[in-house]
Amino acid sequence: MRWASLFLLALAAAPSSVLGQCSSKNDCSDGELCAYSAVDGMADLVCCPSGSEVSNYISRNDYGFTSSGRRGFCTGLSDGAKCGEFDNVCSSGSCVLETCQAQKLDDNAVCKIDNDCQSTACAYSAVDGASDFVCCSSGSEVSN
Repeated sequence: MRWASLFLLALAAAPSSVLGQCSSKNDCSDGELCAYSAVDGMADLVCCPSGSEVSNYISRNDYGFTSSGRRGFCTGLSDGAKCGEFDNVCSSGSCVLETCQAQKLDDNAVCKIDNDCQSTACAYSAVDGASDFVCCSSGSEVSN
């Protein structure tokens, strides 16, 4: 048997915690927690490399999850990781457009939700029915 085949057999036989995956905290090393690796219904449950997790409520059908409830997510996610709308999972502390980013969006940048913006306000740029949602420089929005 070749070396590559032996490696694949050993990998297949390895406990899930060696691969970083888990089904409970009992599968992880001391101090590590078992949680989702990203805010994504397709993400694996893993032993959190950061050693910490946060519990966030997810509504049914949000971010690929099929049921509502609290779920644990690893903290310290790097830029580009899926974060939903939760700043507390990102190492930067900034979840923007559902991915961890180095910082929040500046005024007049296209946004989806208030949390995307440094100003904490995301709204239509004009009352014309055709404009994009942008970060408001005023830090507030008006709803009718």
